[in-house]
Amino acid sequence: IFLNKGLFQSLYNLKILKISQNIIRSIEKNVFYKYLESLSLFRNNIEFIKRQHFNDLNNLLILDLSSNRISKIELDSFRGLFKLVELNLNNNCIFKLSFNFFSDLISLSLLDLSFNLIKSLKVKDFEFMQKNSKLKILNFNYNQINHLECNLFNYLPDLEALYLENNLIMVLDNECFKIFKKLKLLNLNNNQITHFTEHFSSENLKVLYVKNTNPN
Repeated sequence: IFLNKGLFQSLYNLKILKISQNIIRSIEKNVFYKYLESLSLFRNNIEFIKRQHFNDLNNLLILDLSSNRISKIELDSFRGLFKLVELNLNNNCIFKLSFNFFSDLISLSLLDLSFNLIKSLKVKDFEFMQKNSKLKILNFNYNQINHLECNLFNYLPDLEALYLENNLIMVLDNECFKIFKKLKLLNLNNNQITHFTEHFSSENLKVLYVKNTNPN
């Protein structure tokens, strides 16, 4: 299935559009009406996100692209989505991040990248958050991350929940978490952690999962 130009443009009162569980492979430019607030493309066959797909959706609050086959996201694909609050990209084939992916998402509260193929995270991947103090939930469960840089989360001081379950993290530098003033939940289950570099500290942490680490 291909979503052709102008397909939903005449639906002037449409706020919520769910076209999930189809076999959509491709999206052309200007498919969606610009006042759309919630768009779900869950469980399709989309492989690439291009910069023209969503650039006119200035009122979009929720975008669900989970359970596709996305392996590539063009730079500036989410340009202009200043009001977006939730972005779900879980269960795809994403293996690399770039901070330019999310540079305009200044209202983002939830970012879900779980069940992908991400192997590393760099400080620059989160530089876009210099303009965004609203991110509360960040999910990297079930990836292939093996290392966390000590200053990795410096741009995310207001994060409340961080999910890193089922990765390949071996050494945990607790400097990573000192920036957090509001973190309430941290999930490190099912990694390969051999040791912490120093005493763990996060003053407001209420829930900590460290089950089944270093199973060997």
